[in-house]
Amino acid sequence: RRQVEDLILHQADAHKRIGELEQEKRLQGEVLSDKENMLVALHDRNEHSKAQLEECNQDLTTTRELVVEQARRLTEADAQLHKQTKELKMANRYLNSLEIRFLSHFDATEARLLELTHSQERIHTGMLEQNSQTGMKARKLEKALLERRSQEAQVVSQLAVRQASLEAAFDMLAEEQRARRQAEARAASLVRELESFRSTAAETAQGKAERQAAPEHLAAEFADLRGQLSLPGQAQILGEGRQKQLEEALASKSAEVNGLVEAQDDLRRSMEEMQSARLEVEASMEVQTVELEALRLEVQDLRSRANPAVEKAPGNGLALVGREAFALAFGCITAGLPEAEIAGTSRHETTSIMEMAAEAKAVEEHEEEQEHEQEAKEMASEEKGG
Repeated sequence: RRQVEDLILHQADAHKRIGELEQEKRLQGEVLSDKENMLVALHDRNEHSKAQLEECNQDLTTTRELVVEQARRLTEADAQLHKQTKELKMANRYLNSLEIRFLSHFDATEARLLELTHSQERIHTGMLEQNSQTGMKARKLEKALLERRSQEAQVVSQLAVRQASLEAAFDMLAEEQRARRQAEARAASLVRELESFRSTAAETAQGKAERQAAPEHLAAEFADLRGQLSLPGQAQILGEGRQKQLEEALASKSAEVNGLVEAQDDLRRSMEEMQSARLEVEASMEVQTVELEALRLEVQDLRSRANPAVEKAPGNGLALVGREAFALAFGCITAGLPEAEIAGTSRHETTSIMEMAAEAKAVEEHEEEQEHEQEAKEMASEEKGG
């Protein structure tokens, strides 16, 4: 009985075990079907992975070609950048030299402007003094001219009076000459009568007495006529001497007046020349001021235009200095300033400017080295990533 119970228990355990085994079998079948499905999915994924691998191989080939092309482009860009860097260095050196020349010319121009200002002030003060002196001289000359003119008027009036007296004397002389001619005619007639008396006189006492009385009478009349003739000659001689004296006085007064007029004309010409020189100096100062203002405006315009392009280039520290130097030098060249004046500067200023240029060049080289190191690091990181 106990064995039967044990068998029943074993049978129940066996049925239970069979159920469990069937359940495990069903579970194993499900697991197997899941694994088969998984294998199918893995097979599909494997096929898809193979296709993706082929595509990746193609993409890798394309990527390698792109990398090679990019490396070639980078090499060309590096060579071009190196070339541009050399050109920029040369341009910066040229700009530094232009800046030095422009600064020297600017100092020379400032000194020249100061000299011109001082000379203009001296000319202005000298012109004021000369104007005052010239005004005083002109007033004195005008006063003297008025005095000379009054004296000349007096002389002219005296000459007119003397001319009237001379004309009256000449009229008297003409009358005396007429009387003299009449006396000469009368004397000639008396001489003829005397000769006729001498030739026709009789030897009688009465004729002798008449002949003796007639020559005495004729001689007295002839003497009277000679005295009358000598008085007009003396008057004529005196009139001619007085006329000569008046003419000499008039000539001296005219010479003095002409000298005063010439002196006044010389003073006026000197004043006009001084005024024209002053106007020329002022015009030259205005022209130089306008040229400097135009030069400053051009420099500002060139700086504003050169800002965007220069800030993008390597070596901004020296590029800014080169930009300003180029702007200043270009403005100087535009203004037409001579190179001899640009190069004129002191040794101390030239040394300080060269030291500044050397420091700027060292800063530029340091920045270029840093940029090259940064580019090399970026290339190495890109190669490691590839």
